[in-house]
Amino acid sequence: MDANLLEIAGGRHIHGRNENSDLIAGLLNGTAATKGDGPKRVPQPADEAAALEQISKAQASDNPFRTLVLDGGGIHGLAQVKALAELERRTGKPIFEQFDLMVGTSTGGLISLALATPHPDDPNRSLMSAQELVEFYENEGPKIFGTRNRTESGVDWDEKPLEDFLKSKFGDMRMSDVRIPVMVSAYDADRGEAVWLRDLGPAYCQHCDSDPLLWQAARATSAAPTKFRPVEVDMGEGQEPRTRNLIDGGVFANMPALEAYVVAQGMAQDIGGGRPVEMLSIGTGVERVTMSAEKVTKTGALGWAINFFDRFSPIREVAEQGKESSADVLLSSKLGERYHRWDIPLKHSEGKKFSPSGKIDDASAGNLEKLSMVADDFIYNNWDQVERMADRLSPGREPATRPAKQTQQELRDRLNAADPKSPGLLARFFGWGSKKSTLLASGPDAQQPKVHSDLLSTTSPKALEAVMAQVKGEGEPPLAPPAKNAMA
Repeated sequence: MDANLLEIAGGRHIHGRNENSDLIAGLLNGTAATKGDGPKRVPQPADEAAALEQISKAQASDNPFRTLVLDGGGIHGLAQVKALAELERRTGKPIFEQFDLMVGTSTGGLISLALATPHPDDPNRSLMSAQELVEFYENEGPKIFGTRNRTESGVDWDEKPLEDFLKSKFGDMRMSDVRIPVMVSAYDADRGEAVWLRDLGPAYCQHCDSDPLLWQAARATSAAPTKFRPVEVDMGEGQEPRTRNLIDGGVFANMPALEAYVVAQGMAQDIGGGRPVEMLSIGTGVERVTMSAEKVTKTGALGWAINFFDRFSPIREVAEQGKESSADVLLSSKLGERYHRWDIPLKHSEGKKFSPSGKIDDASAGNLEKLSMVADDFIYNNWDQVERMADRLSPGREPATRPAKQTQQELRDRLNAADPKSPGLLARFFGWGSKKSTLLASGPDAQQPKVHSDLLSTTSPKALEAVMAQVKGEGEPPLAPPAKNAMA
């Protein structure tokens, strides 16, 4: 068909006027108006059918092929599932009912598999809801990133707590058991190959190259080098090789949005009736590496290779950031308003004291609470954006009511409740702001201060003696300010 006619059939505005009405009138009369040469005869009936098909595709924009993409980022996945739980709350529907395809890397791959897999007791439910995944990160995170590996010098954490949890949830289910199309990234270091563990449905995926056990797929996509050992994955019957040793796909696609777009576009055209692709891509807020021109000039090869203090590779981080930034620009250009990128920052709007660590394996109680807080902060600060996304996913729903913004005192209370060691030194001496204090000694007055039991191992004997004397009412507060000098 003539390119000009395709432009019109797609509903493009030409010189500020949509030409669909002229096209339809022209088709009825056997002619169509096009730019430049005046009316042209439209051959019947093949091109008429093609033009109408183009119009139909344009009208399909109210039912796009929706794709959810989840970046890698270790324990920062807590912020991702907090955002997804908010979508589930506002729409009243599980995530798997709201998207046609899920794609994830590392922690995002694990989340995708849990959301796309049916519950063994109820096929209308996910194996884990987004809120249940929030609880997984909060409860299991300290166990997964809490058992040091003692046998391999190059790996930080023992993989057993993670594997035990994945086996308990996924059991013997395989990739072919997922409810909706899903794919997660991994990397075969032995062969130097990217591997996509996927099931895109029988209508599209006759040559999908594997059917691994789901727990192995989840373990493979999250096997971050230096954090966990590689995992041997059974790729399924008829595969060559039958087993592969895989690591985290974040080594090549930590933000798998471009790869997701290629697959989504093919599926939307081949089995989706030409529906346009819409994408929600959620990041984990990994801190950005920035370097001044002077620092770039002075940093040698070793400095680019490894930052010994933070144990990360600046050159790898810069390369990954560049790829993510490029993907963001390309997808914004290609999809326009149908591309939504939520990159939850690691900096809380109320200041650094409420901001989590950039380390992807910091699962301390205080840091987990800070990750939850920055996710809440993102949702509050982008309330209207989240509302619009919820409207697109669930038209006609009731609008959500925006809560009051949390005060700094409320944020401090959250931190103190989550981690009693988070208050400053003075507060720790007297147990202020903690709901988990252990009473070591109490004075005759119920209002007298209480002392944390952990001070026994962190405070000098002399300081403890002074604190105990004050608690018993036998002395002045050990940290009382000095008296002001009298005026002469």
